[in-house]
Amino acid sequence: MWLESNINFINYNEEGLESNKAFLCVTKNIEKEIKKENDLKHEFSLLNLLCEISKNFIEYDFDQHQTIIQKSLNLIGKYAKSDRAYIIDFDFKNHTLSNTYEWVNNGISEEIDNTKNIDLDSIPAITDKLYKGEIFSITNINDLQNSYLKSILIDQNIQSILNIPLMLNNKCIGIVGFDQVNSVRNFQDYEIDLLIIYAQMLVKFRERDKVVKSLVDKNNELNDAHHHLKLVNSRLNTALEKANKSQELEKSLLDLRINQESILVREKLA
Repeated sequence: MWLESNINFINYNEEGLESNKAFLCVTKNIEKEIKKENDLKHEFSLLNLLCEISKNFIEYDFDQHQTIIQKSLNLIGKYAKSDRAYIIDFDFKNHTLSNTYEWVNNGISEEIDNTKNIDLDSIPAITDKLYKGEIFSITNINDLQNSYLKSILIDQNIQSILNIPLMLNNKCIGIVGFDQVNSVRNFQDYEIDLLIIYAQMLVKFRERDKVVKSLVDKNNELNDAHHHLKLVNSRLNTALEKANKSQELEKSLLDLRINQESILVREKLA
């Protein structure tokens, strides 16, 4: 509990007697004010973080998009003081999910290679919520019933977990999440808000990146076609030059033959 105390000294004068000194102490609970101040600090730092991520998502080289995503994940993991932050993508063709990006705090094991090609139907406790666009959060995994999901979390030493769905056109296409390994953790509202906003930014960035990649690929195809056309034109011009030279040679031979025949005719007449 936070308390604020003010001490004021008071002088008493009674019928010309020497003043007696006393003091008045006023104490009040300032816990609400402290909480409000801390909330404002969180909001300000969160805004700065999201601005930095947004700037990185806008100002990036096309061939650096994977590096930019990893950098953004590192930033939110450190900001939230999480033990592990990650991005998981769904593969609906093979009906699996796989961890594609991961950040871990000091002393925390990397689990990206241990979370590959997991059947989506094998973890309904998570997917049933995420498919609906809902958050999946467990403060203590011991509260989970024994299941394949619980065994995965135990194998990765996870005590608390927070998963936010990556939504595109009202369809869940993946997960962004935090794991707590060293202790049980009740994730706060600002941490949930951070992941929700980051998930939205990430989906938009990836979709824009796909559009840019498509445009780049089409531009490369046009450049290749232009190069091929120049090559064909060059070969055609060479062939035409050879054809023209061949026609000139044939004409020269024809003229020579005509001259020879004319000479023979004149010799016979003579």
